[in-house]
Amino acid sequence: MEEVCISSDFHQATPVTLKQSNVKSREKPELLIDDFTRGFHDWFSLNPDHPTLWEHWMRKVTDPKWRGPENAQVALRIRSEAPNVLAVVLKENAWRGYRGQERTYVTEVTLQGGLPETVVLELGDFRDTEDGHSPYSWAEMDQLAFCARYVDNRRQSNEEPQIIAAQLWQGPKPTFERLEWRVSGGR
Repeated sequence: MEEVCISSDFHQATPVTLKQSNVKSREKPELLIDDFTRGFHDWFSLNPDHPTLWEHWMRKVTDPKWRGPENAQVALRIRSEAPNVLAVVLKENAWRGYRGQERTYVTEVTLQGGLPETVVLELGDFRDTEDGHSPYSWAEMDQLAFCARYVDNRRQSNEEPQIIAAQLWQGPKPTFERLEWRVSGGR
């Protein structure tokens, strides 16, 4: 036997039928994105054990429960033993091309090293890697990443990858303590 076909009846619940059935969501949006008590449980990591090439990515920010509210800032509490520059990356429409062009936004954060620091970023702190514009809204963001450095791998076959943000990380990897949205005057 080389092929197998398994089929079943298709059932769907559209927004219209859910509304007509009076289905209510029990989930409420949360400002706390991650407290890292479970490590990087909600993240996917690239080169997690490499001292200078680690990257931690999450898709959680595309979920309405953890999506950034209008006019919000994202705040990260982090500790780096040595002074470093952290690359923070946002990907827009990475998983939903039907919404528009995929874009990558990057910013660099200078860490003093030593004590825990809280880094607070606004949309205007990020720049598109193609045209330099800032994103318009957190609502289209599909991914958020913290990287020892961010490299653009989109290149011609004869070109070297281009380092977009940060350089080689110095000292041990940082400790991530808290990631949250900050909103003036409530949600």
